[in-house]
Amino acid sequence: MGLQTVALLAILVWLSGLTLVVLLLVRQLGLVTLRLDGGSSGSPVVPREGPEVGSELPASVLDRIPALQDGLSYLLLISPTCTACHEIAATLDTVRVPGRIVALVPGGEDLAGPFTELLPKHFEVLRDPDASAIANEIDLDRTPFALEVDDGIVTGRAHLFRASDLQRLIDARPSSNAAEIAKLAKEGSRHALA
Repeated sequence: MGLQTVALLAILVWLSGLTLVVLLLVRQLGLVTLRLDGGSSGSPVVPREGPEVGSELPASVLDRIPALQDGLSYLLLISPTCTACHEIAATLDTVRVPGRIVALVPGGEDLAGPFTELLPKHFEVLRDPDASAIANEIDLDRTPFALEVDDGIVTGRAHLFRASDLQRLIDARPSSNAAEIAKLAKEGSRHALA
């Protein structure tokens, strides 16, 4: 092997390493962009799944979870098979919640049982088959996910990356009663159609 061959191999190895570094940087940039998709306010990502903000939850969901009909509540979909869900569950006691929290925890007893022990004791926990049925009914399939519900009306939603994203969802709540505004708008549209 001549000196030129060794130099050519060294350049190829260096270019391969540089290509790998560039690919990893592009991947990381994509992850950072996803996390910051909420804009300059730092709010969590608002996904394109689940009920729309301002919509009323289906009556069958409200029948199964009556707490969602009475004042401010938060509905969490968290899974025992999701790594981020475990990290969030372990730190949820640091979140200041002005209302009730209902956690939907799908999965079998062997996984969901120990996982629910990570959740703060004041959480209302619904497990399968109800948890999966409710998540399917309101078109939620990504975990961890949170809905803010006021008197049965969705007033906020977020895909969570950490417990602080739930806190940001709570803190983003306007001082006015968003559910009342949505109810008035809904009643106004009914009157306009009559």
